[in-house]
Amino acid sequence: MDKKYQDKLFAKKAPLHVHISITSDCNLKCIHCYGSYGIIKKEIPFNILKKILAYYKKTNILYVNISGGEPTKYSKFINLIKYLDHIELPYYLTSNGLFSLKKYNLIKKSKMLLAFKISLDGTNPQSHLYIRDPIKKNKKIYNNTLKTLNQLKKDEIYTIVGTLIHSKNYKEILEFPKFLNKLNVKKWIIGPLLSKGRGKNNNKNINSNEIIKLFKDKKFIKKLNKECIINNIELDLSDFKTLDKKDYYFKCGAGIHYYHISTNLIAYPCPLLPYTRFAKNYSYKIKNNLNNINKIWNSIQFKNWRIQQIKGCPDCKL
Repeated sequence: MDKKYQDKLFAKKAPLHVHISITSDCNLKCIHCYGSYGIIKKEIPFNILKKILAYYKKTNILYVNISGGEPTKYSKFINLIKYLDHIELPYYLTSNGLFSLKKYNLIKKSKMLLAFKISLDGTNPQSHLYIRDPIKKNKKIYNNTLKTLNQLKKDEIYTIVGTLIHSKNYKEILEFPKFLNKLNVKKWIIGPLLSKGRGKNNNKNINSNEIIKLFKDKKFIKKLNKECIINNIELDLSDFKTLDKKDYYFKCGAGIHYYHISTNLIAYPCPLLPYTRFAKNYSYKIKNNLNNINKIWNSIQFKNWRIQQIKGCPDCKL
């Protein structure tokens, strides 16, 4: 392992940001969803969420990433946005882009919003809906997502797009940068589908030999990078294993510069951990420790996580 990277694993005394799943409710039931969101509706009570956020405001946290499920489905979402503005805590919003105009108008006026991250899996309805709405293939879902992206462009809000690679969209990947540039997207995060949650039943689409072969092709990666540079888009491939044999393990920021809080008020270094057999090994119940980030960050569970990252996560499907 690179000595400089190893030192970084243990350098930070507290997280730079925190990822919070405020609700498991969702207006989609995507076939790949690792959290199986949209079935069981559970959320962090607003009074508790306020206490957590108020404490973060007093620390060196740079921002919080508000996620779900679909965060705009949170029962107190409007109150939440107003509260984040009230305490002046910067935040990202991770969404599928499907929410009411009333909520959007509130969000766009928010002085603490740093960025929107929107899920978009295709340059056309067919490739996007393949995993988002595979049965009905309702084109309104795709059109409304694009409508949100165009609105974000109009309002000049920093926009990130997250794309999951599957058997129906991998051939159009090189077309994406130009497509995203027209939507004024600034950053593009590409990731694989996971065999977790509902994704367990989609092994054909997750383990496509063509996709594996494509992302091992250095010429393809070079072309992809070139297209992103031409179209002024920052490319993030960190959810794929590094191709270099000298550096084959996945270098993520989980437990290194951020951690995740689930709707059950349990802290994990990684958002995927709750869905693995290692969940109990690296989890920390925060219900009685809402106001102690350092205690969570320096707990034995989180320290053990950083130690094992030297070898690479043992059960990470990424």
